[in-house]
Amino acid sequence: MADRVSDNAYGCGCLLFLGIIGYAVVVFYSPHKDPDSTDVTAASQASTAVAAQLALGLPGSAETRIQQRGGFNLEIFVAQRDFESVSYPDRTSFVKIVGTSWCDHVEKTWFPSVAIRDIRSGKELATYNCVLSYASLD
Repeated sequence: MADRVSDNAYGCGCLLFLGIIGYAVVVFYSPHKDPDSTDVTAASQASTAVAAQLALGLPGSAETRIQQRGGFNLEIFVAQRDFESVSYPDRTSFVKIVGTSWCDHVEKTWFPSVAIRDIRSGKELATYNCVLSYASLD
């Protein structure tokens, strides 16, 4: 009887471990794939909110592109000079405002984040993590 219990516990432990590994793979893979059409539809209100915040924070920026990725991740491409036109002390709060305008409207199952990148080089300028509500400047 004791052997059966330990075998079942070992089997459950292995399944739990495999489930955690599978979840981690999806979380790390999803930002690299294109979103499903249902995800794009579900995040349309979030995209509108982000566009409005970018228009307020970066007025006159002609080079802005918003690109949704899998797992409700978001990449925003702006000219580095436009991003740097926001004074340095205000950049973190600007990233938080843009990030929360996205994160407040999307599902957080897959730990989404918002990345702001230079439109010319692709260099990451800032990130916002939806689950941790943390903004960082690169």
